This record gives sequence, structure tokens and C-alpha cells, in this order.
Amino acid sequence: MKNIVLLRNEDEMMKQVYNPYLPLNEYIPDGEPHVIGNRLYIFGSHDREGGTTYCELDYVVYSAAVDNLKDWKCEGTIYRADQDPHSNKERRQMYAPDVVQGNDGRYYLYYTMGGEEGNVNCFPSSRQLKK
Repeated sequence: MKNIVLLRNEDEMMKQVYNPYLPLNEYIPDGEPHVIGNRLYIFGSHDREGGTTYCELDYVVYSAAVDNLKDWKCEGTIYRADQDPHSNKERRQMYAPDVVQGNDGRYYLYYTMGGEEGNVNCFPSSRQLKK
């Protein structure tokens, strides 16, 4: 059996892609959808338009009514990188987030802070999600 090597054009790999449901200036990769009550919430990393790296912005959340997925609303910033005690100029990338609801009714954000240590962190929310 011969070895097969696939080469990709660098320009092809650097093409801009968009989320089909968000504003064109918003980039939320690895989104995690959750239906809470009658709304669909999208939690994900947050890329900068024209950025030189990935996952370099604070976490924002978008939501839409489950019966109208054409009308998305930005719920705002739910977590800033500078809230993490391990955040610094070299280590601000936050990625692979997800949210779970605890037995106490609060929502908990789990994410990984960039860098060699790659810790998984947990942040309890003080905000209530609309049901």
C-alpha cells in the first residue's frame, strides 16, 4: 500500500467562514447548543474578526426562541478572560466551553484556558437564563 499525502493550499485553509445564524462580524466556533425553557442558547468560544489566533475574546451567548430560529439575540458577555486567575497577556485563549445546570439550579460554565497547562476551569453563573 502506498502512502498518500494530501497537501492543502495555505490560502484555502485561511478562508473566512461564518456561522449561518449569527451576524457576519460574530465568530463562535465549537458552539454548544442548549434548550432551556423555550429558548435555544449557543455557548462557544469567541474569535476576533481578522484575528491572528483563535478563541481570543470573552465569552458571549446568543439565544433564539425555539419556534423562531431566524431571530437571534445577543445575551451579552457571560465571562471575561480577565476573570480567570490564570489569565495573562500570553494566556488569554479560552476554548471548548460548555454549560451544565447544577442541582442547586445555577448554571456552571466549564472551559479550558489556553497554554501548556490546559486546565479545565469551572465558573458558577450569577445570572439566570430566561426560560
